[in-house]
Amino acid sequence: MVLTIATATPSLADEQAPIDPAVERHYVSVMGEASKKTNEEAGQVLSDGSPNSRAVAGFSATNLQFTTEGGETSVSLAFSIEIEGYKAPKEKKGYFSLGTTRLSVVGSVPIEKGGNEADLFKGDSFVSGSKLKLSLTRVNTKVGDGAGAGPYIAAAYQKCVTTQANKWAGLQDDRSSAQATADHFAGQFTESLAWREGSVNFAGQMEQAAKPEHGDVGKFVATACRPGNQPGQPRNTGELVRSYGDNPEEFRLRFIPKNAKLSFWGFDASMGRDDHSFLDRTAFKLEAKPRTTWEVAAYYGFINSDLTFSLRGRAVYGQSYKDQDEAEICRTVSIPAGDECIKGPDGEPLRQRTGLISVEARKLVTVREGTQIAFAPQVTYRIEDKNLGVELPIYLAPDKEGKLTGGIKAVYNSKGDEFAVGLFVGVPFSIFYD
Repeated sequence: MVLTIATATPSLADEQAPIDPAVERHYVSVMGEASKKTNEEAGQVLSDGSPNSRAVAGFSATNLQFTTEGGETSVSLAFSIEIEGYKAPKEKKGYFSLGTTRLSVVGSVPIEKGGNEADLFKGDSFVSGSKLKLSLTRVNTKVGDGAGAGPYIAAAYQKCVTTQANKWAGLQDDRSSAQATADHFAGQFTESLAWREGSVNFAGQMEQAAKPEHGDVGKFVATACRPGNQPGQPRNTGELVRSYGDNPEEFRLRFIPKNAKLSFWGFDASMGRDDHSFLDRTAFKLEAKPRTTWEVAAYYGFINSDLTFSLRGRAVYGQSYKDQDEAEICRTVSIPAGDECIKGPDGEPLRQRTGLISVEARKLVTVREGTQIAFAPQVTYRIEDKNLGVELPIYLAPDKEGKLTGGIKAVYNSKGDEFAVGLFVGVPFSIFYD
């Protein structure tokens, strides 16, 4: 993923002297939009394409997911609602900070009940059966105020004007005459775009270039160099600098330092309903009764500045049920003569209230242009039975078009030295409305 950097127009990125409060508010607003964009991309790192069983599932996109784990097949739907929208960030010590809060909802229903192996895929959850999870997640972003970025922007505009003026000349029938016109125009406007103390009104200079007195070359250059949504235009100042700047990486560091991190934290609560079978010795039958499981959790983590790696810790407390040891009971019947036996857990399941902790890391890897895969290892320690569980999903990160995603999940439990592999496939839910 590429971090988008937007700067104010007119540029105030290298403002040294006090500026007009109205202009300052405009700059803060633009930087806030850059922070918001970063938060959205951060959310994609946290949830896009990953299993819906993980924390922060559904944060960035609605999706329908099918899973097959340990013989159990289930379907889940994850989506989110924005609770706290964009607010202009406050400036603190050369940075702008912005937080985004979303409420995520994940519902899951088993289609086909699995065997004991399905328990290996519980991950960092106590809830089983039909489940509903609500999560409240806040992502916080800090971006630099852009101090010192002005000269890089000016140089990019100057190079763009020269490049596009020459391109225009090359498209004309009388190239010799057109080149003279282009050189005159470029010389005039590269001088006006040169950086100086204070600010340069780049947008104003582009509007001036497009005026009729500068002819077709001015209109051509202004269209190509002014950030906008038309084909061939840079989408923002950051893209302009990446395309024409002498040192785009140094420009980027004015906004996102090398050691910058995006942090996130949240709480979630889940409830599930599942049937448990057990032997009723008095009635001599295998009884099945539903039991309610629940959990509450808190988590915290960070994402690195290039939006390719995240680390998250989660602590959970909840209620679950453990089946008793299996037994076989028999009775003698006359027709047909002989013993009749049934097997099952010997008595009603035992309620447990306990906790667990988990640590998850995610890493995005670009295979080729437009295609990314992600690794999301998670280690879980269950306090009740001192069991250490390891999960490793490997999945496709969705592209801009949000196509079908999926992956495999390998799991291991230290108690019993058990290993299993499951599959999951995700469908962008919006596909049903297109």
